[in-house]
Amino acid sequence: GPDGGAPLVMKVFGFWLIWLFTVPSLRARKPLPAWERSALNAAFLLTPAVSILAPVLTKNTLAIWGMDVVALLGCYSYYITNAEPDAKEDGKIRGVLRFLDWGSWR
Repeated sequence: GPDGGAPLVMKVFGFWLIWLFTVPSLRARKPLPAWERSALNAAFLLTPAVSILAPVLTKNTLAIWGMDVVALLGCYSYYITNAEPDAKEDGKIRGVLRFLDWGSWR
């Protein structure tokens, strides 16, 4: 077939690498509103979870990638609708997410 017989896990890992680089790149833009930083933090944690769990529901890699897109858009939607209008970005990342942003602790 066109996929060269690659196992599903390798296909899913291959396109998850797109998210591994895209989400942190979007997050690195400055200045970034607090709600968008929060959405991208959540998406960074959610997209690998979706990629790992989605093959239980379907073996279709396009559907799995689509679920990752829905997760990213869902994070944006949630944080846009729940953003505080006067929220100021203090640049600090708290909790477990601070370990994902190595530049914030040095």
